[in-house]
Amino acid sequence: MIVHPTVVAAIVGFFSAIITSIFAAAIGYQKLKAQINGRYKLDLIKKQIHSVEKLWMTLEPASMYEGNNCIIIKKNDKYYVQINETKKMIDKLIKVFFSDKSGLYFSQHLRSTLFDIIEYMRDIFMIETNENETEISNNVYKNFRHKFHRLINAMRAEIGVENLKIGKTEPI
Repeated sequence: MIVHPTVVAAIVGFFSAIITSIFAAAIGYQKLKAQINGRYKLDLIKKQIHSVEKLWMTLEPASMYEGNNCIIIKKNDKYYVQINETKKMIDKLIKVFFSDKSGLYFSQHLRSTLFDIIEYMRDIFMIETNENETEISNNVYKNFRHKFHRLINAMRAEIGVENLKIGKTEPI
């Protein structure tokens, strides 16, 4: 049985089309999968940045700048912890972590750094007293500042802004 050359060409063309379609479908699938994964990762990154921003907004009472809502104030070269403000700050930190799902998007490093400073404030600052202000040593103050800066650095690392640069050598 002799097959006509046009029939052979049609069969070859048919199998070529099938193989080309399979490759095109596989490449299309990979491209679609990459796009979906990219969108998913972008959504997670946005949520993570938003979560870190919410956490950042709760840190003002721990700043060095004196104000009515600061947890540590300095008077006559001595440091004092304000118990009520410390309680409020601890509550806000825990609320950011648990209440609005922000904690879901924190890395293990940021979570441990955050809870390290919360535990430190509870253990060291939250002593039983009838006074709202309690004197703390310079060493306790320095330890707190160190933990506070570790938290800030962990937050910056979390969203990739440890050392923002505009150009090749200039920090923002």
